[in-house]
Amino acid sequence: MSFKNTNTENRVRRRIFIGIAVALVLSFLVYYFFLKGPAPYKVTIADLQAGDISSKMYVKAQIKPGASISQTIKIKQKVLAVNVKPGDQVNKGDILMTLDRQEVQVQYDNAKKSRISIENSNAAKKKAAAADSIKQAAQQKEYSKQVSNLTGALTRIVTNIALLSATPSTNSTFQSDLAKIIQDQLANYNPNSPNAQQQIQDLITAITSSVSVSQNPQYQTILANLNKDIAILNASLPKVLTGLGGGVTSGLTSGLTSGLAVSPDLINQLKMLGLNVSDPLVSAIQQEKSAKEALDNSVIELISGMSGIVAEVNATPGSYIGTDTTQSSSSVNSLLSGALGDLSQLGLSNNSASTKPAITIYDNLNPKAVFQISQFDSTRIDKGMSVDYQQNGHTYNGTVTFKSKFVADSSLGSNAASSLLQQAGIVGLTGQEPQLLVEMNILGSNLTDLTLGFLIDAEINTASAKNVIKLPAQAMRKEISSYYVFVVDENNRLVKKNFVPGIQSDMYVEVLSGLTAADKVVTNPTNTMVEGQKVSLQGGK
Repeated sequence: MSFKNTNTENRVRRRIFIGIAVALVLSFLVYYFFLKGPAPYKVTIADLQAGDISSKMYVKAQIKPGASISQTIKIKQKVLAVNVKPGDQVNKGDILMTLDRQEVQVQYDNAKKSRISIENSNAAKKKAAAADSIKQAAQQKEYSKQVSNLTGALTRIVTNIALLSATPSTNSTFQSDLAKIIQDQLANYNPNSPNAQQQIQDLITAITSSVSVSQNPQYQTILANLNKDIAILNASLPKVLTGLGGGVTSGLTSGLTSGLAVSPDLINQLKMLGLNVSDPLVSAIQQEKSAKEALDNSVIELISGMSGIVAEVNATPGSYIGTDTTQSSSSVNSLLSGALGDLSQLGLSNNSASTKPAITIYDNLNPKAVFQISQFDSTRIDKGMSVDYQQNGHTYNGTVTFKSKFVADSSLGSNAASSLLQQAGIVGLTGQEPQLLVEMNILGSNLTDLTLGFLIDAEINTASAKNVIKLPAQAMRKEISSYYVFVVDENNRLVKKNFVPGIQSDMYVEVLSGLTAADKVVTNPTNTMVEGQKVSLQGGK
């Protein structure tokens, strides 16, 4: 009996002990969660500092030459030797190539000889002309006669054709009472009469005997006159054409007659013909003058006009460079080609020369860095801002020298813009944002080590200020259009304070207003923080 009582007591004591333990745990939990609350959030604070601040923009820019020149010569010359190749560094005044001046001298000498020869020939022609004056007068009289015959025949032919079209070729006469005779016989006609056939025959006989048709003598006279004038025209036309072309060359008639058939502007061609062919001395004098100008403008060397790197060479020994003096073939040239033969004998042809510049040089001693900037970032860039560069472990400096005032948009209709800028699309049409062009100079030592066309890292100093209040950048938060920070008050609770920021660097933000040096700013804010929240401090003061 005592054994059973002992077990029962042990069970009771065990239950009491367990109840007391559970009560203590529950009491602790109630105290911790409902009376004491969760542990405060640990924050790091910092005091505001005074000092200098600057903001920077980091871009990758393309290295381009500071300038470029494309060199050639004023007149066409043959290349004897080329002294440079693409990639060579040259100085201003270096000899780039040598040229043949002898050909230009020979062309001038030949032009001068041709002019003298024509002058001598003209003197001899004047003497012969005096002896032939009587003959020429007779020829002129005959020519005038043939022209008169030609124009008279043409006038009469036109008149007679008009008369011929209005004049009948035959004359017809009728008996005055023919209608009454026909009417009477038709009235007496009886188709049932035994002599009905005879009655019809009598009617036909009456009609044919009352009508007569004969040739019209006036028509025949006009036709005869027309044939006579056509014969006059056939006889006069070749003589007139021969007389028209005789002042140039005996072989010109065929060229003129073909020109009459195919040229819509024969009169102007004949005027040019009289200037260019009938007066060869004028042409020879002009050619001599042009050859003298070419000789004066010719050179024996092409000299570099700028120090820099050779970018392009478009000449080889034996080729021609410079302005091509070939005269374009005109309608008169085409008209005369059949009659005068090879026009090169008149100095109207030449060896063709390249229209490309002989040598192009880039100025790599004063390079520039070029990049494009968006509408938002463009407000931060202005001319005169300082720039620091980094490339392959080397540092350089410079300034912003140019900022475009228009967007590279093809709708602006400017070819100059197209050549200056790469085309940028319009948002919504091509998915690209319009861009502005910015140029910066590059200063420093060993600038020729930079490779034109490569990219360079540029750090543009967009703004700076001295002795201002600075806020750690990680402490700043933004809400719609306002900026704020959390500060810790004397009770270690969060207070939300708005402020106005100024210049922003990578590490700090300038405080223009809203904060004081006494504020203890939270430098590790989170999105879960709320004003009035209890915090504990770690680090800082």
